[in-house]
Amino acid sequence: MFVALDTNSWFSERLLRSGLGATLLFALRQRDARLILPRVVRLEAVAQLTEDGVKAVATIEKSLRTVASLLGRRPDPELPTADTIRNAIDGRFDELAEFIDQLDPSIEDYSRAIERVIAKRPSNGRDEQFRDSLILEQLLRHFEGAEGFLVTNDGDFFAAKGSRELAPLLKEELAAVGSRLRVVSSIEDVLTGLGQSALQPPRAAILEAISRDVLFTLHAHATQQGYEIGDSTNAAIEAYVTEHYDELFISFEVTWLALRIPLADGSVLPEGTVIATGTAIFNLRSRSASNMQISQVQVRSQAREVIHQNATVYPGAITFGARTVPYRLRRQLDQ
Repeated sequence: MFVALDTNSWFSERLLRSGLGATLLFALRQRDARLILPRVVRLEAVAQLTEDGVKAVATIEKSLRTVASLLGRRPDPELPTADTIRNAIDGRFDELAEFIDQLDPSIEDYSRAIERVIAKRPSNGRDEQFRDSLILEQLLRHFEGAEGFLVTNDGDFFAAKGSRELAPLLKEELAAVGSRLRVVSSIEDVLTGLGQSALQPPRAAILEAISRDVLFTLHAHATQQGYEIGDSTNAAIEAYVTEHYDELFISFEVTWLALRIPLADGSVLPEGTVIATGTAIFNLRSRSASNMQISQVQVRSQAREVIHQNATVYPGAITFGARTVPYRLRRQLDQ
């Protein structure tokens, strides 16, 4: 399984640092799929994104002149040069090396692309599209028979502008060679094609990773309040991708049985529940949890009446109380 993105996708999703980009990286990891990067796409993406960054710096400098005229002095922030921006973009591609297979064109790829342009086969329609033709020929030749996606919003690949239906000639060509390549217009289409299973967070592994620390907190709470902890009964876990593609931001609510709960009138409730709500960071590589924060502990009766809540702050590795969010980017999985 492979996914190839055109230059516009790398540009619009800011080198996959967006929520959609982070979700794609998670899905690729889940499906053990590869991200194919034709060399022409990398070169064009670096050039376009560098130009965009340089324009952004020029806008900031213009705004600083306005600020200087108002303050009587010019703030002097350190702004990146074109080389700094270009190096950062190259660095991001290098950072994603574990996902990426770079595809360098051969003489045969160039020859087949020229033939496609001359014959005006898709993606050549109103204009000649040599780069798109080269990308398509590379994918068809190097991944013959493999299942994969090409993400492009170039209208000449499709039956009409805004349509998701392939251009008839391209559809016939792919069918004739038995290609399993799917040309789609968005990353959302790829996520749909990969299936819901690719967007399922590893809830069992997450629960195992957080249970020990959460249970430690609950035992401390139980000791103070005089009840006992029984078996785990339920766990609700929500997972969010972050800009750190190895890590998920986790929101959880886990429930255990609470036994022999002392009440204010001196009686003892035989059974209820204790619920811990909090957040953590789950590392997809190490299958471990960190930054554990318990925002609330409640002891409830079977009728869900709250008996105890947030009684104590516990020392140790867990933060108990107000929640902080360690990442700017959060996009919920499997929604």
